[in-house]
Amino acid sequence: MKNEERRMKNEEVRWVPTRRTSAFIVLRFSFFVLHFGVALFSPRLLAAQDPPKVTGVVKNVNLEIGTITVRPKGTMVDETFNLLKKDLEVTAPEGRKVKLDAVKPGQTVQLKPGVTGDIEAVVIQASVFLATVAEVDLKNRTIGIVDQQIKLATMAVDPAAKILLADRPAYLREIKVGSQMSVTPSLDGKTALALKLVSDPDGKLAAKLFPRVKTSRLPGTRWVGVLTDIDPAKHELRLTGPKTKGVPKAMPVAKNAVIKALHGQVAVQDLSLTELVKQAHATVLVSSENQEVIHLLVTSPVVQGKVKALDADRGRLTAEVAGNDKTFDLPRDVKVMDKTRVRRLADLQANLVVSLVLSLDRQQLLAIDIHQAALQP
Repeated sequence: MKNEERRMKNEEVRWVPTRRTSAFIVLRFSFFVLHFGVALFSPRLLAAQDPPKVTGVVKNVNLEIGTITVRPKGTMVDETFNLLKKDLEVTAPEGRKVKLDAVKPGQTVQLKPGVTGDIEAVVIQASVFLATVAEVDLKNRTIGIVDQQIKLATMAVDPAAKILLADRPAYLREIKVGSQMSVTPSLDGKTALALKLVSDPDGKLAAKLFPRVKTSRLPGTRWVGVLTDIDPAKHELRLTGPKTKGVPKAMPVAKNAVIKALHGQVAVQDLSLTELVKQAHATVLVSSENQEVIHLLVTSPVVQGKVKALDADRGRLTAEVAGNDKTFDLPRDVKVMDKTRVRRLADLQANLVVSLVLSLDRQQLLAIDIHQAALQP
């Protein structure tokens, strides 16, 4: 009997694990759980489980059944998806949240499937159409456009709208009437979220350099000097220069003479004879046939200034000129240039030193040259 009790006791001792053995088992089990958890939640595995988004054109939306049919991009076959719920998240092109009934056939959407394959979110992508600008209302921040069906419509321009002219950020006031634009509308079609210039009113790309006037290619005898007198009634002017040996020379002006104000070689203003002023530096080309002035090119006065503030929507530029702050009205067609390169109002940053090109009477701002040109008299 004692031998049997001793045998059973020895067997109990044999099968009872030691502390070291228990710790080892627990450690191995913990390592297994940790390794499995890392594998389960690794980004690569999660990415494999996350169904890819689907972009396509909406063909049908059935709110009663809860399905949406789209033609995925790059395919010719329609595909139908189940909608997760009636109040699932739908995002409009302008970023605001809308109801599911805003999704209509013909729209381009991006569908986000859940892990079950049901659609749990829809993003309506912005549509783009081509239109011609008929009017620009800066006060109300609207534009009148004519689309390809020759229908006139008025659209508000979103304050955060991205406006691109020649692929450069621009302001609403820089858009010229007659410009052809690609318009990105809001979901309701009443607001422009983005405007991009396709061609300017002359049918030329806005990226084209400002047209330059090369006097060497103009016909006629060339005279250079200073205007000492202008008589619009008689269509006559007097010029003093090297060829006149300091003596004012009277010159008749043709009625169809081309008169322009230049900054460098860029024409900044078309002028009439009555707008000319004495002491303006001029290049005159006289016809060899009847000895009349047929081209009259005057140099626009320039002052140097430092940009202090720009209010493009209201059309005002404040610059420090000769130590004093002065505010200029910006004409709608104001030229912003770097020599002859096209620039935009958005390039006029605070403290930038620029050349301000003025009218002959120095009352109007005609152009802004961000190249620090030498001052002209």
